[in-house]
Amino acid sequence: MAECIHTDMVGPKGELYMCLQDVGNPKAVVGSLFEGKNNLRLISAYCSGNLTFNSPECRDCKVVTFCGGGCVNKRYRSKKYGEKHDICEAYKDKTIFEKYLDLHYEIKKKSHTAQ
Repeated sequence: MAECIHTDMVGPKGELYMCLQDVGNPKAVVGSLFEGKNNLRLISAYCSGNLTFNSPECRDCKVVTFCGGGCVNKRYRSKKYGEKHDICEAYKDKTIFEKYLDLHYEIKKKSHTAQ
């Protein structure tokens, strides 16, 4: 969700977060419903430091167009806090990726026949 500019998560006291996984973490608050977004440093870190083309692994990946670079939150947390996250494991597992493509095809096929 963090890569989507208009998908802020709202905490119980009106605090705004970039991602659902951050709700409840005071260090991840980017603003509030009452004051708007005002933690520009954190917003900038999410937006600029986690772009797909900044990652050599993503630039050289054959499936990057499907995953879009993976989870921005996991990428941010790996970079900022040194947490270990496999950002794109599902797309690199051939069995999972083939199932994903099959499901994607079926959904597209149904949406075209419904029109």
